[in-house]
Amino acid sequence: MKIEYLSLEDVCERIVDCPHESPEWRDQGIHVIRNFNLVDGQIDLSDSYYVDEETYRKRIQRAVPQAGDIIFSREAPIGNCAIIPDGFKCCLGQRLVLMRVNKAICSSEYLLAALMSDYVKCQIDQVSRSGSIVSNFNIGDLKKLVIPVVENMESVAKTSALLNAKLSLNKQLCSQLESMAKTLYDYWFVQFDFPDANGKPYRASGGEMVWNDQLKREIPKGWEIASINAMTTSYRGVSYDKNDLLPSSENGVLVLRGNNIQNNRLVYDRNVAYVPHSFVSKEQQIRAHDIILTMSSGSKEHIGKCTRFQYDSPHTYGAFLTKFTPDTDKVGFVYLSMISEFFKKKIKAICNGTGINNLTNETFDNLVFPNPTASVLKQFEKTVAPILEKMGSCEKENETLISLRDWLLPMLMNGQATVAPAESPTKLQVLQPEKPTRDPRFDRWLQTQGVAARGTVDEQTLHDIFDAMDDDDKQ
Repeated sequence: MKIEYLSLEDVCERIVDCPHESPEWRDQGIHVIRNFNLVDGQIDLSDSYYVDEETYRKRIQRAVPQAGDIIFSREAPIGNCAIIPDGFKCCLGQRLVLMRVNKAICSSEYLLAALMSDYVKCQIDQVSRSGSIVSNFNIGDLKKLVIPVVENMESVAKTSALLNAKLSLNKQLCSQLESMAKTLYDYWFVQFDFPDANGKPYRASGGEMVWNDQLKREIPKGWEIASINAMTTSYRGVSYDKNDLLPSSENGVLVLRGNNIQNNRLVYDRNVAYVPHSFVSKEQQIRAHDIILTMSSGSKEHIGKCTRFQYDSPHTYGAFLTKFTPDTDKVGFVYLSMISEFFKKKIKAICNGTGINNLTNETFDNLVFPNPTASVLKQFEKTVAPILEKMGSCEKENETLISLRDWLLPMLMNGQATVAPAESPTKLQVLQPEKPTRDPRFDRWLQTQGVAARGTVDEQTLHDIFDAMDDDDKQ
């Protein structure tokens, strides 16, 4: 197979650095893409930032981002990239680069696949180890990256696009499921409209409320309050210095850090650290239902970020993070409490009040929540367990897809693997099965949720969650 090796500068018509100043943010307006919005070849807007029209025009003076352009991050996580989709108006945040592909040489989809391949990522790692960069990749080194242009570039691009599309679909499903879980939590434990003994919303149906001095609000009669520390056990992460690090995972353990947590999800990049197994105590191993949370960071924005593990993990976590293991009867309740708006506001207030970007274990003695009765808690855990299980399954599948993509792309690009030509263009299809006979228990279950099931979640997703429940819980 013929392969031509070209510099990135030769493959692109333009490589344009972004403005270097931080803009004044708006609550709405035109999207500004930041490095954490570039996830697995897709633009992820779950954490969005905006500017007004005037600021937008200033930020596009060097180049107007167009559909098909590639955005590349030259700051950790270095190398994250994505294609701008059709009809999407945006400008770039700091330390991002806009690439306009020369279509006479290759497609945007192929260049994206090449940039995401180990062939290019290893070049970035080599420049990093040489000492020419510390926290960002300079434009000169970026332009010199070698891009292999292969004969079967269309197959490479299509295969990469299919895998990225499936990753994106799984992420969308996870976001929708999390939105549903948070809505349930809000109705049950913020508005207190959990199903009462008659299946009706408690507070809206006149359920008795009593004043709580510590929360400074009313809570249902018979409920108490509990702190995060009272509902969990916690352990600080692994300490190490640069001399302790290993070059790969062959004889070590990957250490998760704050940069691996985005929007309550784990993300992986090349900026990883491995430590010897002997550094990791039993308490610092990650088990199913554990939560890791960022305790210290150079930015207040990152303090309090957390994610949950549905399954045991082979990884550990760094000293700037703490692991919280919820009580076995509160795994869903504790996690949803720690990603609630109430929790986020409390953490933000603590950081702003002290001026220090650091949380201590004592912080979580003072973060208290309404503590429901055992019967309400049991009912809630049964309701959210299948949602969290489905989220975990999607995230586990994505890990497999990412491993497959990272293994397959280099094989395709060097001719060791091929994709058989299809009679019609390759595209991702979501097959819709025939609708089964409607289970009458689903309607009863949906009715018992009352206002808790309202929101933007479609009925099919609700039915998927119901199908995942144990038969005993469907009665």
